[in-house]
Amino acid sequence: MPAGAVWIPSEETSFINFLLDNKSEAGDGGNFKTATYQWAVTHITPLHEKGIAKTVKACRNKWSAVSILALVVNKISLMIR
Repeated sequence: MPAGAVWIPSEETSFINFLLDNKSEAGDGGNFKTATYQWAVTHITPLHEKGIAKTVKACRNKWSAVSILALVVNKISLMIR
């Protein structure tokens, strides 16, 4: 079975910044339409260095993971205050 997408820091940063710049495209749940993920793929393709090329599915999975992590960090920060 082939390995999944390997994200390097510059790809992650560019991807997250792209979605933040296009946050108006997000639905009520904070998820994006397939077209937005496709634009993100096009945006980060020049940064590709490792693993398989990023796909819409890889971008959707990455956003899901980042979103969950952001929620956890936010909840922890509220507990510390």
